[in-house]
Amino acid sequence: MHILLVAATQFELEGIDVQLPSSRPFSMTRLKVTKLVTGMGSAATSFALGKAIVSEKIDLVINVGLAGTYDKTKFPLGSVTTVGYDCFADLGAEDQDGTLITAQQLDLSPLPNNLINSEGYFSNPHYSDSTFLPVSKSITVNTASGSIQTIEQRKKRWQPDIETLEGAAVAYCCLMSGIQYLQLRAISNLVEPRNRDAWKIQAALTALRKTTNEILDSYTQMHSRNS
Repeated sequence: MHILLVAATQFELEGIDVQLPSSRPFSMTRLKVTKLVTGMGSAATSFALGKAIVSEKIDLVINVGLAGTYDKTKFPLGSVTTVGYDCFADLGAEDQDGTLITAQQLDLSPLPNNLINSEGYFSNPHYSDSTFLPVSKSITVNTASGSIQTIEQRKKRWQPDIETLEGAAVAYCCLMSGIQYLQLRAISNLVEPRNRDAWKIQAALTALRKTTNEILDSYTQMHSRNS
């Protein structure tokens, strides 16, 4: 089995490793885990992941990274969520009054309802994408929200829980390629007028590493029992 860990930046992957079971010998020939740093944004992510997909057989993609939350009560800073729904939130055209005309409204979207439904695309007997973490509705954007006007427009149109810059690109590539995937996001900040002083990046990274390592460890445990 080949698991590909995908992140936009190197620091989002630091500290994430395969933890081999200490109770018995383990053959790594049954499980391969590699890491891919794509760069920021959907374009860089689509290119890097697409290249990896056509280069070798990949059984599972785990996309890890940070995200902003629209609801810090439901998804507080330092927590981890798995994305159940995603979309390209700013793909389309701008009307004369500044209103977004979505790709779906233009009859140019390849996605039903302009949403990527990710639920059910991750399967592990020890973990479930619908039970072990809260499931969120995400939007993927080219420019992170930083003004009241943009935030309110996106909230009104999409009712999102979180926001990322790459998630929908990973989901789309995997769905189109028939590859199982899981999108994990740790909440580092509230989506609000840009305020870096309020960000909790280290707490989010710590939670992200812990959760990802637990998932990887469950796979090593499975493969050690079967070896």
